[in-house]
Amino acid sequence: MEFIGIDVGSQGTKLVLLSHSGKILAEENSSYPIEYPQLGWAEQDPKHWETATLNGLKSIISQSKNPDKIVSIGIAAQVDGIIPIDRRGSPLHKAIVWMDRRATEEEKLIGKAIGEEEIFATTGCNLDASHVLPKILWLKNHTAILKKTYKLLVPASYILFFLTGKFGLDYANASSTLMYKVKEKVWDDDILREFAISRSLLPEIFPSTHIMGNLRKEIAVFLGLSNPPLVAVGSGDEHAACVGAGAIDKGVAFNMAGTGEVVGASSSLPLFDKSRLVETHGHPSSEHWFLENPGFVSGGNLRWFRDNLSTIGERRLSYNDLIKDAELIPPGSEGLIFLPTLMGAMVPECNSQARGNLYGLSLSSTRAHITRAILEGSAYGMKDVMEALKNMGLTFSKIRVSGGGSRSRLWNQIKADVLNLPVETLSTPETTSLGAALIGATSYGAYPNLKIASECSIKIKDVVTPGDQRTEYEHIYPRYRDLYFSIKPLFK
Repeated sequence: MEFIGIDVGSQGTKLVLLSHSGKILAEENSSYPIEYPQLGWAEQDPKHWETATLNGLKSIISQSKNPDKIVSIGIAAQVDGIIPIDRRGSPLHKAIVWMDRRATEEEKLIGKAIGEEEIFATTGCNLDASHVLPKILWLKNHTAILKKTYKLLVPASYILFFLTGKFGLDYANASSTLMYKVKEKVWDDDILREFAISRSLLPEIFPSTHIMGNLRKEIAVFLGLSNPPLVAVGSGDEHAACVGAGAIDKGVAFNMAGTGEVVGASSSLPLFDKSRLVETHGHPSSEHWFLENPGFVSGGNLRWFRDNLSTIGERRLSYNDLIKDAELIPPGSEGLIFLPTLMGAMVPECNSQARGNLYGLSLSSTRAHITRAILEGSAYGMKDVMEALKNMGLTFSKIRVSGGGSRSRLWNQIKADVLNLPVETLSTPETTSLGAALIGATSYGAYPNLKIASECSIKIKDVVTPGDQRTEYEHIYPRYRDLYFSIKPLFK
């Protein structure tokens, strides 16, 4: 048996072909742009996702020695996006993606109508413009699109519909909408009534491993598959990545280092963070909840710096070039502190109005100093989240890191030093597509549950332990927090 996992991410789509023994047989990826049409806005064309998914499937199936052995497809995708579609399944608007902050006024409207505390107590999520409900209300208040809308889909449910022709949504994605009762695992009819959103516009909610049906016949024919594989409902990207990283056990924190920096942990109980830095989300494993800060822009900050401020003549420096130079800079970047809040703050608090800051520049500051400060700023944000998780009663012996950022040993060392925890990396850094494949495999019945599925597939590649620099960061971390709260009044 072979299983396919699809990860429709912010910067591209990644696919993996997995054997029953947990061996990666093939990988494929492609990229596409994020558009920033206005300050605080971020959009993508869903047709790019379709093209990347089809091309990726075509390529990865061609690498299988026996395509008839492919029995399932699992889906993972970026959370918090919204795509309205018409009855034909065509998008009526570009996808408003997770980092978009246009709906700040709608965020305030929700707060006045229901209250931030009530929203958090019911949904497990902070009232924030990044979530789905404010974006729906923005469409309602600024366009006539909802009058033509047949369904409101998030990225995972959009790809699920594209592949199967059926509508469905998993617990994890539903839990990030602000329209979902996280304990009861159902849509919140009171919230829907308050904002006149018809429940018929929303997909039905299922466990991640629920089988929605087979791959559409026309797609199977295009791909050359005589036996269309089963397609599972799937999950959000960080939630699937948690499964792919084997971070379902107690004592293992999880970090997905991609465009956004997700930090969280699995829990058998729906715990709530009094500080509200950590949200309570659904989990691909129906017996668990995922306690997470849903992601502050991190790798996206480094990409912004590389794309806009890191050229020599006509040559744009690579990430490896930047990080190699940053290795020569001492811990603390000689007084330079970067706040990872270019698209609003998710650390050290949730604040849609916040913007990035680079503090401590001098005539001796170089590109390498800024690069290291960006890496350190992400680690400080991670520490904010880890402290909140500890205050919820969780304890950790390690943190397991996945995603493209996990390939950087310098970044992993900085994280180990700032968090004072061993950082484990995996032989397969892209655990989101792996987790999606495991969700599909479990739905087929290849494994009894997701915990056993992940145990069969994970392989630890490296362990980075805290070094002497950790004492230096113990002094710098409070300065990072002081900086944010000192300039907070300027964000208004």
